[in-house]
Formats: sequence, structure tokens, C-alpha cells
Amino acid sequence: MPMDPKEKQLRALRESLNVSPENVPLRRMVAESLLELKQYDDAEQDAKTALQYDNDDAGRKAVLARVLFRRPRLTSKNAESTKKTKRTVDNSIERN
Repeated sequence: MPMDPKEKQLRALRESLNVSPENVPLRRMVAESLLELKQYDDAEQDAKTALQYDNDDAGRKAVLARVLFRRPRLTSKNAESTKKTKRTVDNSIERN
């Protein structure tokens, strides 16, 4: 199956980032690509890493804000289900 053009672009950006990990504009582009692909955890991580190199850039802060805004939120019903799952996992760990 052919690769999605956005996935292909992301792969190329990541390869470039491997060569130049402190390239903040490139890291921002990676974060924006991840955001478009709805890979919110990775987008957040790259946006935060970019801010570690340059915390004064409003553009990088805007990328992180967009990631946090677009990330699916837990409803109270989902939050309760998540808490129950966590308790179940914690209990099973304690027993072992």
C-alpha cells in the first residue's frame, strides 16, 4: 500500500531532525505535521522540545497550544472509566 503523502513528508522531516536535532524550526515543522496526522502525544513532545531550545518564540508556543486544544478531551464519563481501569491495573499489580 502506498504511503500517505503526509506520512512521507513526516518521515523526511524526522530523518532531517536525526541529523540536526537542535534545529528548532525543523522540530516545529515535525510537531505541526504530527498535529495534522492527529498524533497528539508525539506532537506535544516535539513542541515542548522546541520550546526548550527557544522559549521566547510565540510561534512554537502557538503550536503547543494548538496541540493541547485539539487533543481529545476526556468527558466525565470517560474520565470515570479511565479511573476504574487504572484502579483495576493497580490492584492487579499489587497482587503480583
